[in-house]
This record gives sequence, structure tokens and C-alpha cells, in this order.
Amino acid sequence: MVVVYALGFIWALPATLLFWIFFCVPQWIKGTFESVEWRKDLSIVWDVANGSDFFKKAMADWYGFVGGANIVVVDAPGKVEKSPETFAAYIKYLKHETRHVYQNYVLGILFYPVYLLIVAFIYLFLKDKHTHHDHPLERDARKYAGERVDIPRDDWVDGPNDRFPWN
Repeated sequence: MVVVYALGFIWALPATLLFWIFFCVPQWIKGTFESVEWRKDLSIVWDVANGSDFFKKAMADWYGFVGGANIVVVDAPGKVEKSPETFAAYIKYLKHETRHVYQNYVLGILFYPVYLLIVAFIYLFLKDKHTHHDHPLERDARKYAGERVDIPRDDWVDGPNDRFPWN
């Protein structure tokens, strides 16, 4: 399995390097991260410090995101004490983001244009669908993590008429 991860990591390396250069290194210099962990699947978990400016401006209501083989998170497991319920939810979330890393391992630098093209297609042509909840890459990540896959319109985070959550 290590060989498969290594090949995926190499294929995703352009996105990973761009993310390091334009996000991770500048944020690391500013003291944004509490810790960095390399995992066996070659993904890198960057734990954002709760007191950092980046946390206060961008991450206060968000667990994290992926850039290439990087997972940027708030309060990585094992770094803070959590209730069993919170810890279990966090592990599901981390599995969700890990699946996005694996999607990067398959699609490489094409992950981002493919993701955005699907968002545009849903927004323009599938008027009854949500650009995030109904996105096939998001549905795949939710399924992998054991999360609820089908999210009905009444349960959309920003209401039943807001189809684009990144406003």
C-alpha cells in the first residue's frame, strides 16, 4: 500500500508544492500552526492554532480543508481533549478530508479544475441540486467517512434556496 500512496503523492506533488509555497510556509512563518504531522498515507496534517489570526478570520466555524496531500485542521485528534462524541465526529471529519487527499492522489493537479467544473455544471444546469452537498467528490468523501451522503434540500446548511455555500 505504501507504493500506491507514494505514487499518488508524486502525482499530487504539483498541488502539494503549490499549497506549501503559497499557504503553508507563509502561515507557518506567521505562527499559525500548532503542529504538523506526516501520516502513513503520506498526507500531512497541519493543526491551526486556535489563537492565530488565521483561525479567527477563516477557521472559527470550519474544521478544515485540503490542498494536495495537505489537510489543514483545527484541533487535530490527540492535540486537545474532546468528549467521546466530539472526538468521534472529528475522526469522521478527518476521514472525509483524507478521502479528498486520496482524490488528489488519483486526479493530481486536475482535482481542482475538475472540482470547479462540477460546481459550475451543478450550479448552471442542475437547479434543484446543491453545489456542495450534491457534488460527487463530496458525496464520495462523506460515504468514505461514514457520514450522511444524501442531504435533502430542507437540511442544506444555508437554507433550501442557497445552492452555493461559499458566499
